[in-house]
Amino acid sequence: MRLLYLSITQTTALIQGLLVREAEERILEYFPGSVIYGPGHPGYQTADVREILEEYGGENNFDAIFCVLPERELAGEPLGLELPLKASLPSHLWHFPLHLEKTKLPKILVGDDFWHLTPRERNRVLLANKFCLYISAFLSPFIIPEAMRHYFSRDVWENIIFMPVAGSASENIYIPDLQKKHDVLLAGYNLPAFYPVRAQMAQAFRKSGLSLCEPRHPGYSHLKTVSPPSTYLKDLARSRISAFCTSQFHFTPLKLFEAMASRTIALCDAPCGYEHLGLEADKHFILADSGNCVEKARRWLSDPDLYAETTEAAYRLFRSRHTLRIRTKELAEQIPPILDGGRTHGWIDLSPNFRLVRALSRSKNVAKPTAPRVYKKEWWQMVTTLDRETWHYWHQLFPLQYLDSETRKTVILPDGWDLRTAALGHMEAFRAQILADIVEQKNLRNLLEIGTGSGYHSILWAERLHTTGVVGSVFAEDPVPGDQLIMLMSPQYLQMTMTRDLLWAGIPAAQSIHFLLRREGWHESLQGKALDLLFFNTSPNIINDFKELSEVIKPETILAVNKYGSAYPEVMHAVQHMAESLGRDIVHIDFSPCDSGLALLFPQQAGKNPQIRT
Repeated sequence: MRLLYLSITQTTALIQGLLVREAEERILEYFPGSVIYGPGHPGYQTADVREILEEYGGENNFDAIFCVLPERELAGEPLGLELPLKASLPSHLWHFPLHLEKTKLPKILVGDDFWHLTPRERNRVLLANKFCLYISAFLSPFIIPEAMRHYFSRDVWENIIFMPVAGSASENIYIPDLQKKHDVLLAGYNLPAFYPVRAQMAQAFRKSGLSLCEPRHPGYSHLKTVSPPSTYLKDLARSRISAFCTSQFHFTPLKLFEAMASRTIALCDAPCGYEHLGLEADKHFILADSGNCVEKARRWLSDPDLYAETTEAAYRLFRSRHTLRIRTKELAEQIPPILDGGRTHGWIDLSPNFRLVRALSRSKNVAKPTAPRVYKKEWWQMVTTLDRETWHYWHQLFPLQYLDSETRKTVILPDGWDLRTAALGHMEAFRAQILADIVEQKNLRNLLEIGTGSGYHSILWAERLHTTGVVGSVFAEDPVPGDQLIMLMSPQYLQMTMTRDLLWAGIPAAQSIHFLLRREGWHESLQGKALDLLFFNTSPNIINDFKELSEVIKPETILAVNKYGSAYPEVMHAVQHMAESLGRDIVHIDFSPCDSGLALLFPQQAGKNPQIRT
């Protein structure tokens, strides 16, 4: 099986970097012909996955894409500033990877600290990028069930196979020549809210009189050097006991396997599912909490035979089941049949949703009535220029970094990625221009924006009616009244508070906007109107609003919906419902790598696909 292995290089000055480096070596050993690619690796010249595949012979040259990447990067954030500065990367390489969702290859993600993302952000990572397999040591049965229910949405549960795989450690980290001189090692971040038992244990051990080693945590870094350098491996080899906890989620820390590999006894509270790892409490590790940790540590420290028996049992178990080499070999044996639609035995037997995903997948293949077709267009195919008013109002609402006077007049989208990246930072301006172009092309007159917020789109529409003299009406709905402070967010993350009334007071065209405050029966004021454009910018319930507005939605009404993409399954469901109700197809304006796309439902023309003039 040949993989395109996407990762970010890490420093070998830290133990996690050593593990990552060896994992890459094992991948090349057990997945022959695989390619490792990403920031910091030799030959990193493009972030576009399609171009990477083409460079190495195309999609047909690979069997799957294997991602070992921070999930925040997959959620659309740029690389941490430290890495681009270190490698002197040009800005077009700061977003990695790009267009992952455009490839047809099966995609696998190795997940890490799941608590850093919200369920919606995880939708963006897993669903928008079209992963099919999620491998992690932080999955049930190795974490508490409540965490699985809270952090993973129903859509992820039903579409992505969870493969819980225990952690591992390198068999090369043991330093046998170092003598044990510390009784207890207390390593790791001091975060009492996240590691409550560890914090309580530390207090107990500090009062115990035992010899302690409490090294400074070196942090996480991509730099080749770390100052001060990490001493963790030497500290581990010199310590008789390594004390830690399983966090508020009760997962199995890597520290457990690292201690086993170093002939140091691990002391911790009970990890979830540790019986699946062959572990037995007080045989392979010391099971303790803050109330008895000192007592149990003294027992093992005072009995050389018991100590030797435990370290030997743990070391044998580690070498037989939990080395990085063994774990990679297991993945090489178990992943291919899963991707081929079959079944194997091993870690997948512990999956909390394997059967569910397979059953739902089979049901989707059953013949169903013809669903609305989806026509996808890239955002940059839709707008060739941005008119002056668009930029004028954009910078009036977000007065940050003004363009030069010539560029402000007409901004032409270039082929170069650098300016495209800048354009994505001003995505709302492009989305608004797409809708403004449609209003002009179709000569639309009666327009409604639901969830207007600061009113950016409605202002552009009102400006057009005002400057052209076209008779029409712009309606803008929002649950926040005009005299209440609202937060304005810019692409550069500047936050400003202002009332909508104050904002609109300085814009002449805004005076003609009919503002509708969301409350029971708000839609009744639209009775007798015939809408030309209905834009769902932000709606608490799109389907309900669609039903309430059915009388003003005519056969010729164009519907537009913001946040259409895999990261927002509830929005996609609502658009599907409206398209089926109206007998229309869906035009999906794709804003990749951002997931906040735009759905357009045009009146269906007999025998024709929906067309947009570009």
